[in-house]
Amino acid sequence: LLCRIYGANLGYGGKAPLASSDVLIDLFFLKGIEVDESRSVAIIEAGVTQQELFDYLVKHDIEYWFHVTGAPAETSIVGNAMAGGYANGVNGIRYDKIISVKGVFNDGTEFDTHRGSNTKYDDSPDIGGCFKGGEHGIITEVIYELDPIPELMQISFFSVDPDEDLASVMDSFEYFRKHNVVQSNISIFKSYRIFAENTGHCSEKILNNQVAFKQEIYKYLSDNGLDFWSGEYSGVIANTYTDKEVLDVTERYIENKLRKYITKFKSIEVTKEDILRLRKNTEARLPENALEGMRGRILTFTGMPKYGSVSMGYWRKGHVDINDMNLERDKFGFLWLALS
Repeated sequence: LLCRIYGANLGYGGKAPLASSDVLIDLFFLKGIEVDESRSVAIIEAGVTQQELFDYLVKHDIEYWFHVTGAPAETSIVGNAMAGGYANGVNGIRYDKIISVKGVFNDGTEFDTHRGSNTKYDDSPDIGGCFKGGEHGIITEVIYELDPIPELMQISFFSVDPDEDLASVMDSFEYFRKHNVVQSNISIFKSYRIFAENTGHCSEKILNNQVAFKQEIYKYLSDNGLDFWSGEYSGVIANTYTDKEVLDVTERYIENKLRKYITKFKSIEVTKEDILRLRKNTEARLPENALEGMRGRILTFTGMPKYGSVSMGYWRKGHVDINDMNLERDKFGFLWLALS
Protein backbone atom coordinates (compact mmCIF):
# COMPACT_ATOMS: atom_id res chain seq x y z
CA LEU A 1 0.00 0.00 0.00
CA LEU A 2 1.64 3.21 -1.17
CA CYS A 3 0.21 6.44 0.22
CA ARG A 4 0.73 9.53 -1.88
CA ILE A 5 -0.05 13.20 -1.40
CA TYR A 6 -1.78 15.16 -4.10
CA GLY A 7 -4.02 18.18 -4.41
CA ALA A 8 -4.85 18.83 -8.04
CA ASN A 9 -2.32 16.65 -9.88
CA LEU A 10 0.00 19.64 -10.19
CA GLY A 11 3.26 18.17 -8.97
CA TYR A 12 5.09 16.00 -6.45
CA GLY A 13 4.27 12.86 -8.45
CA GLY A 14 0.61 13.48 -9.23
CA LYS A 15 -2.11 11.04 -8.23
CA ALA A 16 -1.25 8.08 -10.45
CA PRO A 17 0.05 4.94 -8.63
CA LEU A 18 3.61 3.95 -9.43
CA ALA A 19 2.65 0.42 -10.48
CA SER A 20 -0.47 -1.49 -11.48
CA SER A 21 -0.30 -3.45 -8.21
CA ASP A 22 -0.48 -0.31 -6.05
CA VAL A 23 -3.66 0.63 -4.22
CA LEU A 24 -4.66 4.28 -4.23
CA ILE A 25 -6.72 5.61 -1.32
CA ASP A 26 -8.45 8.88 -2.15
CA LEU A 27 -9.27 11.06 0.87
CA PHE A 28 -11.07 13.70 -1.17
CA PHE A 29 -14.44 13.13 0.55
CA LEU A 30 -13.14 13.61 4.10
CA LYS A 31 -14.62 17.10 4.47
CA GLY A 32 -15.14 17.57 8.21
CA ILE A 33 -14.45 21.07 9.58
CA GLU A 34 -14.77 22.28 13.16
CA VAL A 35 -13.36 25.52 14.57
CA ASP A 36 -12.60 26.08 18.26
CA GLU A 37 -12.17 29.84 18.62
CA SER A 38 -11.21 29.52 22.29
CA ARG A 39 -8.14 27.53 21.24
CA SER A 40 -7.56 29.33 17.90
CA VAL A 41 -7.61 26.06 15.97
CA ALA A 42 -9.48 24.32 13.17
CA ILE A 43 -10.03 20.56 13.24
CA ILE A 44 -10.01 19.61 9.57
CA GLU A 45 -10.11 16.31 7.72
CA ALA A 46 -7.68 15.44 4.94
CA GLY A 47 -9.98 16.34 2.03
CA VAL A 48 -10.67 19.90 3.15
CA THR A 49 -9.50 22.43 0.57
CA GLN A 50 -8.32 25.98 0.96
CA GLN A 51 -11.62 27.27 -0.42
CA GLU A 52 -13.72 25.10 1.89
CA LEU A 53 -11.99 26.24 5.08
CA PHE A 54 -12.09 29.85 3.91
CA ASP A 55 -15.82 29.60 3.12
CA TYR A 56 -16.49 28.03 6.52
CA LEU A 57 -14.76 30.89 8.35
CA VAL A 58 -16.63 33.52 6.34
CA LYS A 59 -20.02 31.80 6.63
CA HIS A 60 -19.77 31.57 10.42
CA ASP A 61 -18.32 35.09 10.84
CA ILE A 62 -15.18 33.69 12.47
CA GLU A 63 -12.57 36.45 12.53
CA TYR A 64 -9.59 34.13 12.14
CA TRP A 65 -7.56 33.45 9.03
CA PHE A 66 -5.10 30.94 7.65
CA HIS A 67 -2.54 31.63 4.96
CA VAL A 68 -3.12 30.37 1.44
CA THR A 69 -0.70 29.01 -1.14
CA GLY A 70 -0.24 29.97 -4.77
CA ALA A 71 -1.96 26.74 -5.79
CA PRO A 72 -5.63 26.73 -6.86
CA ALA A 73 -8.25 27.17 -4.16
CA GLU A 74 -9.42 23.55 -4.56
CA THR A 75 -6.21 22.00 -3.23
CA SER A 76 -5.85 20.18 0.09
CA ILE A 77 -4.50 21.98 3.15
CA VAL A 78 -3.35 18.78 4.87
CA GLY A 79 -1.73 17.36 1.73
CA ASN A 80 0.17 20.58 1.11
CA ALA A 81 1.33 20.81 4.72
CA MET A 82 2.53 17.21 4.84
CA ALA A 83 4.41 17.65 1.56
CA GLY A 84 6.40 20.50 3.13
CA GLY A 85 4.43 23.26 1.40
CA TYR A 86 4.40 26.91 2.38
CA ALA A 87 1.78 29.61 2.17
CA ASN A 88 2.01 33.30 1.35
CA GLY A 89 1.84 35.34 4.50
CA VAL A 90 3.09 35.50 8.05
CA ASN A 91 4.60 32.26 9.41
CA GLY A 92 3.80 30.57 6.14
CA ILE A 93 5.35 27.11 6.70
CA ARG A 94 2.18 25.07 6.85
CA TYR A 95 3.59 22.04 8.63
CA ASP A 96 4.45 24.29 11.59
CA LYS A 97 0.74 25.07 11.93
CA ILE A 98 -0.20 21.41 12.55
CA ILE A 99 -0.63 20.83 16.29
CA SER A 100 -1.63 17.16 16.18
CA VAL A 101 -2.62 14.42 13.75
CA LYS A 102 -4.96 11.45 13.49
CA GLY A 103 -4.89 8.57 11.02
CA VAL A 104 -3.70 5.06 10.19
CA PHE A 105 -0.22 3.57 9.83
CA ASN A 106 0.56 1.45 6.78
CA ASP A 107 0.08 -1.72 8.84
CA GLY A 108 -3.48 -0.70 9.76
CA THR A 109 -2.71 0.55 13.29
CA GLU A 110 -4.68 3.67 14.15
CA PHE A 111 -3.07 6.66 15.85
CA ASP A 112 -4.46 9.83 17.43
CA THR A 113 -2.26 12.53 19.00
CA HIS A 114 -5.10 15.02 19.57
CA ARG A 115 -5.28 16.41 23.08
CA GLY A 116 -6.92 19.28 24.93
CA SER A 117 -3.91 21.58 24.70
CA ASN A 118 -3.62 24.07 21.87
CA THR A 119 0.12 23.61 21.60
CA LYS A 120 2.31 20.74 20.42
CA TYR A 121 5.07 21.72 22.81
CA ASP A 122 4.18 19.38 25.66
CA ASP A 123 5.29 15.92 26.74
CA SER A 124 3.11 14.06 24.23
CA PRO A 125 4.76 12.32 21.26
CA ASP A 126 4.94 14.32 18.04
CA ILE A 127 4.71 11.78 15.24
CA GLY A 128 3.56 14.14 12.50
CA GLY A 129 6.99 14.18 10.89
CA CYS A 130 6.71 10.47 10.12
CA PHE A 131 4.11 11.26 7.48
CA LYS A 132 5.83 14.02 5.57
CA GLY A 133 5.76 12.81 2.01
CA GLY A 134 3.01 10.28 2.72
CA GLU A 135 5.31 7.27 3.03
CA HIS A 136 4.32 5.73 6.40
CA GLY A 137 0.57 5.96 6.56
CA ILE A 138 -2.51 8.08 6.07
CA ILE A 139 -3.41 11.23 7.96
CA THR A 140 -7.18 11.60 8.10
CA GLU A 141 -7.48 14.65 10.37
CA VAL A 142 -5.33 17.40 11.88
CA ILE A 143 -5.71 20.14 14.43
CA TYR A 144 -4.52 23.21 12.56
CA GLU A 145 -3.54 26.51 14.16
CA LEU A 146 -5.41 29.64 13.03
CA ASP A 147 -4.43 33.28 13.53
CA PRO A 148 -6.73 36.16 14.50
CA ILE A 149 -7.25 38.67 11.71
CA PRO A 150 -4.86 41.53 12.54
CA GLU A 151 -5.96 45.07 13.27
CA LEU A 152 -3.44 46.44 10.76
CA MET A 153 -1.34 45.09 7.93
CA GLN A 154 1.20 46.70 5.62
CA ILE A 155 1.85 45.19 2.18
CA SER A 156 4.82 46.54 0.26
CA PHE A 157 5.48 46.17 -3.47
CA PHE A 158 8.90 46.77 -5.03
CA SER A 159 10.99 46.29 -8.15
CA VAL A 160 14.68 46.00 -8.94
CA ASP A 161 15.78 47.46 -12.28
CA PRO A 162 18.58 45.82 -14.34
CA ASP A 163 21.07 48.52 -13.32
CA GLU A 164 20.26 48.31 -9.60
CA ASP A 165 21.99 46.28 -6.89
CA LEU A 166 19.98 43.07 -6.58
CA ALA A 167 22.60 41.44 -4.32
CA SER A 168 22.30 44.23 -1.74
CA VAL A 169 18.52 44.03 -1.89
CA MET A 170 18.69 40.30 -1.16
CA ASP A 171 21.16 40.88 1.68
CA SER A 172 18.72 43.40 3.17
CA PHE A 173 15.87 40.91 3.01
CA GLU A 174 18.02 38.23 4.63
CA TYR A 175 18.74 40.65 7.47
CA PHE A 176 15.05 41.56 7.78
CA ARG A 177 14.00 37.92 8.06
CA LYS A 178 16.73 36.90 10.50
CA HIS A 179 15.86 39.80 12.80
CA ASN A 180 12.07 39.46 12.43
CA VAL A 181 11.71 42.84 10.77
CA VAL A 182 9.70 41.21 7.96
CA GLN A 183 7.20 38.54 9.08
CA SER A 184 6.00 37.21 5.73
CA ASN A 185 7.72 35.14 3.12
CA ILE A 186 9.54 37.38 0.65
CA SER A 187 8.13 36.78 -2.83
CA ILE A 188 10.38 37.85 -5.70
CA PHE A 189 9.58 37.05 -9.32
CA LYS A 190 10.42 38.09 -12.85
CA SER A 191 8.53 40.86 -14.61
CA TYR A 192 6.94 38.25 -16.94
CA ARG A 193 4.82 37.05 -14.05
CA ILE A 194 3.48 40.49 -13.12
CA PHE A 195 2.63 41.02 -16.76
CA ALA A 196 0.82 37.68 -16.89
CA GLU A 197 -1.21 38.43 -13.77
CA ASN A 198 -2.37 41.76 -15.14
CA THR A 199 -3.26 40.66 -18.66
CA GLY A 200 -5.68 37.89 -17.73
CA HIS A 201 -2.97 35.21 -17.61
CA CYS A 202 -2.82 35.05 -21.39
CA SER A 203 -0.94 37.27 -23.81
CA GLU A 204 -1.85 37.50 -27.47
CA LYS A 205 1.33 39.45 -28.14
CA ILE A 206 4.27 37.12 -27.50
CA LEU A 207 7.30 38.48 -29.31
CA ASN A 208 10.04 36.15 -30.51
CA ASN A 209 12.64 38.79 -29.64
CA GLN A 210 13.03 38.48 -25.86
CA VAL A 211 14.70 41.88 -25.47
CA ALA A 212 11.85 43.58 -27.30
CA PHE A 213 9.32 41.57 -25.33
CA LYS A 214 10.86 42.71 -22.05
CA GLN A 215 10.54 46.33 -23.12
CA GLU A 216 6.92 45.67 -24.08
CA ILE A 217 6.32 44.30 -20.57
CA TYR A 218 7.96 47.26 -18.84
CA LYS A 219 5.96 49.68 -20.95
CA TYR A 220 2.67 47.90 -20.29
CA LEU A 221 3.22 47.90 -16.52
CA SER A 222 4.26 51.56 -16.45
CA ASP A 223 1.37 52.65 -18.67
CA ASN A 224 -1.12 50.84 -16.41
CA GLY A 225 -0.11 52.47 -13.15
CA LEU A 226 2.20 49.65 -12.04
CA ASP A 227 5.52 51.45 -12.39
CA PHE A 228 6.50 50.28 -8.90
CA TRP A 229 6.29 46.73 -10.28
CA SER A 230 7.93 47.31 -13.65
CA GLY A 231 11.53 46.27 -12.98
CA GLU A 232 13.54 43.22 -13.95
CA TYR A 233 12.59 41.58 -10.66
CA SER A 234 9.50 42.44 -8.63
CA GLY A 235 8.28 41.36 -5.26
CA VAL A 236 6.01 41.78 -2.26
CA ILE A 237 6.34 41.54 1.53
CA ALA A 238 3.88 41.98 4.38
CA ASN A 239 3.74 42.60 8.12
CA THR A 240 0.89 42.60 10.64
CA TYR A 241 0.49 45.01 13.55
CA THR A 242 -1.74 45.92 16.46
CA ASP A 243 -0.35 49.45 16.88
CA LYS A 244 -0.21 52.21 14.25
CA GLU A 245 2.90 53.82 15.72
CA VAL A 246 4.83 50.56 15.57
CA LEU A 247 3.67 50.09 11.97
CA ASP A 248 4.88 53.56 10.96
CA VAL A 249 8.31 53.18 12.57
CA THR A 250 8.93 49.67 11.23
CA GLU A 251 7.74 50.32 7.71
CA ARG A 252 9.71 53.57 7.48
CA TYR A 253 12.84 51.66 8.48
CA ILE A 254 12.20 48.99 5.82
CA GLU A 255 11.56 51.52 3.07
CA ASN A 256 14.59 53.67 3.93
CA LYS A 257 16.83 50.60 3.93
CA LEU A 258 15.58 49.36 0.54
CA ARG A 259 15.60 52.78 -1.13
CA LYS A 260 19.38 52.82 -0.83
CA TYR A 261 19.35 50.25 -3.63
CA ILE A 262 16.04 50.60 -5.50
CA THR A 263 13.79 53.42 -6.69
CA LYS A 264 10.50 51.57 -7.18
CA PHE A 265 8.65 50.95 -3.92
CA LYS A 266 5.03 51.35 -2.85
CA SER A 267 3.22 50.35 0.34
CA ILE A 268 -0.43 50.17 1.27
CA GLU A 269 -2.02 49.88 4.69
CA VAL A 270 -4.73 47.27 5.12
CA THR A 271 -7.12 47.41 8.07
CA LYS A 272 -9.11 44.62 9.67
CA GLU A 273 -12.24 46.23 8.20
CA ASP A 274 -10.67 46.02 4.72
CA ILE A 275 -9.98 42.30 5.17
CA LEU A 276 -13.48 41.53 6.45
CA ARG A 277 -15.02 43.45 3.53
CA LEU A 278 -12.95 41.59 0.93
CA ARG A 279 -13.66 38.24 2.58
CA LYS A 280 -17.35 38.78 1.89
CA ASN A 281 -16.68 39.83 -1.70
CA THR A 282 -13.22 39.57 -3.27
CA GLU A 283 -14.28 42.10 -5.93
CA ALA A 284 -15.19 44.69 -3.29
CA ARG A 285 -13.45 48.05 -2.86
CA LEU A 286 -9.73 47.75 -2.20
CA PRO A 287 -7.95 49.43 0.73
CA GLU A 288 -7.20 53.13 0.44
CA ASN A 289 -4.50 53.99 -2.15
CA ALA A 290 -4.45 50.42 -3.51
CA LEU A 291 -4.51 49.90 -7.28
CA GLU A 292 -6.49 47.25 -9.11
CA GLY A 293 -3.29 45.55 -10.26
CA MET A 294 -2.53 44.82 -6.59
CA ARG A 295 -5.77 42.94 -5.96
CA GLY A 296 -4.41 39.43 -6.47
CA ARG A 297 -1.50 39.93 -4.08
CA ILE A 298 -3.67 41.69 -1.50
CA LEU A 299 -6.10 38.78 -1.53
CA THR A 300 -3.33 36.19 -1.29
CA PHE A 301 -1.50 37.91 1.56
CA THR A 302 -4.73 38.43 3.50
CA GLY A 303 -5.64 34.74 3.37
CA MET A 304 -8.13 34.64 0.50
CA PRO A 305 -7.91 31.86 -2.11
CA LYS A 306 -7.80 33.21 -5.63
CA TYR A 307 -6.30 31.97 -8.89
CA GLY A 308 -2.82 31.60 -7.47
CA SER A 309 0.50 31.04 -9.14
CA VAL A 310 -0.41 27.75 -10.77
CA SER A 311 -2.67 29.43 -13.31
CA MET A 312 0.50 30.91 -14.83
CA GLY A 313 0.91 27.46 -16.41
CA TYR A 314 -1.77 28.50 -18.88
CA TRP A 315 -0.32 31.85 -19.78
CA ARG A 316 1.93 30.94 -22.70
CA LYS A 317 -0.35 28.17 -23.87
CA GLY A 318 -2.85 30.56 -25.42
CA HIS A 319 -5.71 29.68 -23.08
CA VAL A 320 -7.75 32.84 -22.50
CA ASP A 321 -10.48 31.90 -20.03
CA ILE A 322 -8.90 31.45 -16.60
CA ASN A 323 -12.23 30.27 -15.18
CA ASP A 324 -12.11 27.24 -17.47
CA MET A 325 -8.68 26.08 -16.32
CA ASN A 326 -8.31 22.29 -16.18
CA LEU A 327 -4.74 21.05 -16.35
CA GLU A 328 -5.64 17.37 -16.66
CA ARG A 329 -8.14 17.88 -19.48
CA ASP A 330 -5.99 20.26 -21.49
CA LYS A 331 -2.68 18.51 -20.74
CA PHE A 332 -1.01 21.76 -19.78
CA GLY A 333 1.89 21.73 -17.36
CA PHE A 334 4.57 23.97 -15.99
CA LEU A 335 7.95 23.88 -14.28
CA TRP A 336 8.08 25.23 -10.73
CA LEU A 337 11.40 26.13 -9.13
CA ALA A 338 11.46 27.22 -5.47
CA LEU A 339 14.78 28.39 -4.08
CA SER A 340 15.27 28.39 -0.30
